[in-house]
Amino acid sequence: MISFVKLPARLHPAHRETIPSYLSRLAASKGVTAQSLAYDMGVSFKRIINLDEDALSRLSKWGALSAKELHELLSWTGESVGNIRLRLRGENFVSRGLRNPIVRGCPLCLKEDVKSHDGDPAEAMVMRGDWQFREVGLCLHHSHPLVELWVADYPSERYDMGARLNEILPALMAGKLDKQLQAPTAFDRWLDDRLEDARDYTWLAHHDLYAAASFCRILGTELLRLDPQAAANGCGLDMQARARGFEVASKGEPSILAALTTLMQSATGRNQEIKAALGHLFYKNISTASLHL
Repeated sequence: MISFVKLPARLHPAHRETIPSYLSRLAASKGVTAQSLAYDMGVSFKRIINLDEDALSRLSKWGALSAKELHELLSWTGESVGNIRLRLRGENFVSRGLRNPIVRGCPLCLKEDVKSHDGDPAEAMVMRGDWQFREVGLCLHHSHPLVELWVADYPSERYDMGARLNEILPALMAGKLDKQLQAPTAFDRWLDDRLEDARDYTWLAHHDLYAAASFCRILGTELLRLDPQAAANGCGLDMQARARGFEVASKGEPSILAALTTLMQSATGRNQEIKAALGHLFYKNISTASLHL
């Protein structure tokens, strides 16, 4: 009788997964590190995380990825389109809006990944691409705030997802990273829809996502200065700021101009300058000019 060896099932990319995450899971499924797998593929780990075309071609072959799967992974990873610009989900971002030494994520998503898998947890834990954008503050699947998972200045350490996730695994599974759940705001839903499939039925639909989301936070932050009760409602100030700013900005120019007028009128004293009344809206380049008012 002929005996057949059962080959391991192909590792499929998860929804919203990034290239470094997939590489680390693929390596774990083969019992090696991400660096070792890259070496076996004939490229460096650095070339893969830098999205070198030849390196990605080799990763695609080793993972038996279809062209559609590779495209989807890249779309959630963010590809360079200039010195300080990245494209994520068809939108252009300033690099610092996506690339940060502080790596965040939803601990409930990661625990769910582990519990749904019988093998090595490193094969299962998926780092989602939307977690990279600093204006994303909440996991809509679990209503859990994104939390700091690790900090690493060097990309070679930051994007070694398997190694970093294994380091925090005990704390993760013990619930030490869990935070109080928060109800999603209209801003959270809008941002998630925009990243998922570009859905946007607001006035912001015709504006760059990076500028629109950042403007909502900055405008909301200034408006919260006029609301002394804001810090007492049990919701993080950044989350409140984004929600408040979106409530205004999503309605369009008249609403935004009315809010700016309110801020201008809040100036105390005849000699207080405009820049003091507008706060960060005055100093930041992401201002009304960014949204073509």
